[in-house]
Amino acid sequence: MQRYLIRRILQMIPLLIGLSILIFFIMYLMPGDPIDMLVMGNPNLKAEDVARLKKVWGFDQPFLVRYWKWLKQAVWHRDLGFSYHWKIPVTQVVSERLPNTLILMSASLVLSLLIAVPLGIYSARRQYSFADYFLTVLAFIGQAMPTFWFGLMMILLFSIYLKSPSGGPLLPPGGMMDIGSTASFFSWARLKYLIMPAFVLGLHNITSWMRFIRSTMLEVINQDYIRTARAKGLKERTVIYKHAFRNAMIPMITLLAMSIPNLVGGATLTETVFAWNGIGSMTYNSVMNKDYSVAMASLMFSAIMVVIGNLLADILYAVVDPRVRYD
Repeated sequence: MQRYLIRRILQMIPLLIGLSILIFFIMYLMPGDPIDMLVMGNPNLKAEDVARLKKVWGFDQPFLVRYWKWLKQAVWHRDLGFSYHWKIPVTQVVSERLPNTLILMSASLVLSLLIAVPLGIYSARRQYSFADYFLTVLAFIGQAMPTFWFGLMMILLFSIYLKSPSGGPLLPPGGMMDIGSTASFFSWARLKYLIMPAFVLGLHNITSWMRFIRSTMLEVINQDYIRTARAKGLKERTVIYKHAFRNAMIPMITLLAMSIPNLVGGATLTETVFAWNGIGSMTYNSVMNKDYSVAMASLMFSAIMVVIGNLLADILYAVVDPRVRYD
């Protein structure tokens, strides 16, 4: 396993370099730059002043020169650059927002598993029943529902139409905490801000995982070893969760590991709708404001999450299935 991990990590290096070139090239093709945004805010700047600023910041240089400077600065000096929009170093912007995104992703992942796994097993055990058809229809609706629209509908329902006993909104429409609040994260004053964003972010995972678990469980529960377990007199709960569910989870591992980068991508819309101060909203704002350094950092973070998700899936295969070895 150790040699396999070393080999995979070494393979990640050229892959990440290639992804960084692609992302940087896409950003390079975007019209405008931070200096143009500065001109829009200050029309009194002369053309020669604009040209001088672009030369100072290196925006007049060709693609390969600009990419090499960024790569050398990021790798050798561990400096991701300066944010033109927030007026602080990129590392500071990312370090302030990354924990918030990780909290939202973790909550969404746990919530998705807590909902999708029981519903998938329940649907498989009652195949072709009314409950099975009802859950299938809900899954199709959830998969087809746009994230931003569902988020707005959640705000409309729980923040405008439904009221708390005190007369305020049942759940806050956005933000991360009350203004001036010093409550701990696990208090209701903080958790109430996490409920809607976590559920909206995990909606597609819930619906797709539920259908996937149903299909894999249907394949497993008809196997001979499951009938043998029942013939031995084992409790149905033991048969389902100890024997059937563990084997049904093996093909689920890839889907679970690859959902991690999808959560990062989905967080862009979710965090923007709910004003959640994380990496997703940072990506949106940096792209809209031509803040290339921040956009590169956030997009490379998503790329790294994809690569780590693949590696994590391979490792979890060996953990769940003892027949898998990487020696």
